[in-house]
Amino acid sequence: MKEKNEFFASIAGIKIKIIGDNSLSKAIANDLEATLVSDNNYYHISIEIKDDNVSNYQPKVFSAKGSMNFNESKYFVDYLNEMNYLIENLFDSETVKIKINPNEKSIKKRIKKFLGNKIIIEKNTILSYALFWYVFHFELVKGEKSFIHAGLFEAKDGATIISGTGGCGKTSTLFKILEDNNTKYISEDFGIIDVKGYCYYNPKPVSIYASDMEFGQSILKDFYNSFTLAEKILWTFKRKVLGINPMIKAKPKKLMNGRIGEKSKIKNVLYFIRNNDKNLSIEPIDTVNLVERVLDSSMRELKTFNELLLLMRANAPKGFDIPTFKSVRESTKDIYLNAFSNTKNRIIYIPHKTTPDILVSFLKENELF
Repeated sequence: MKEKNEFFASIAGIKIKIIGDNSLSKAIANDLEATLVSDNNYYHISIEIKDDNVSNYQPKVFSAKGSMNFNESKYFVDYLNEMNYLIENLFDSETVKIKINPNEKSIKKRIKKFLGNKIIIEKNTILSYALFWYVFHFELVKGEKSFIHAGLFEAKDGATIISGTGGCGKTSTLFKILEDNNTKYISEDFGIIDVKGYCYYNPKPVSIYASDMEFGQSILKDFYNSFTLAEKILWTFKRKVLGINPMIKAKPKKLMNGRIGEKSKIKNVLYFIRNNDKNLSIEPIDTVNLVERVLDSSMRELKTFNELLLLMRANAPKGFDIPTFKSVRESTKDIYLNAFSNTKNRIIYIPHKTTPDILVSFLKENELF
């Protein structure tokens, strides 16, 4: 029977249950577009947030890295500043259980709480590559789906993937393209694809940096204009006075005013590389080469998961069934190879200072979406 403190979400067919009648649970449920209604009894992932909810856990092995330990079916991480957490059943077919204790063990964290942004900081830590999204990727792979580090949008008769490493211009270009009302947002940063060549909407909030807003994209400009006066002053102070690149998260459906593509067949895969050339250029790329580049870009985001697997495998007794990160990479690679087997694949070489409007015009002229 459903309890009153449970929320339910579904992302690309992965069913998620969030347990906890507290502000942090509600913030996570809100970001994942969870509701109070569920139509199924099985969940791939459950998230429970409760103070000191791992007290009965008994580790068998302690690693040499901070406070990280594990037994046959669970592992515990206690070296994050914001919280500690326990994960159970990640490597089998049972529901993956994530239990999080947002304790206050550091002076820095107490100061953040005093300043009023404690919940946001904790939520962003949980819903990051340091925790939830590496678990989510591993669960996706079990069902022949996968994470891809890319921006995705739908236009005309199919979807386009914009991939590349951080800083190549994926986000700023994506939102310039999305100014066309005939396009639909699918994802930014954490794309989801499957072996049949489809991609899926991800409600993961969009990370918008000041540098993404400075090219005049109307969607991002409108979002900035929705800031309160205090938020605008703080944003400008950080950017102009401190010289940093502030970031804020936005819910996709709000940002796009509901213009969302839930599922679409992938038509194009564009891989962005910034260089020192004078002109934009295009180069066809074979599927195998493309997959290796996209893999390197995507797996780089999962470095926390890689570290944890290495720690456990280095210290595990005989008989513990802990996968290698290489096996995770190979499973992901197989999905990419199938997904991109019938797509139009191109590398786009982009002069370093090229603005999104020039790049998007170039992509349109060459019919790349």
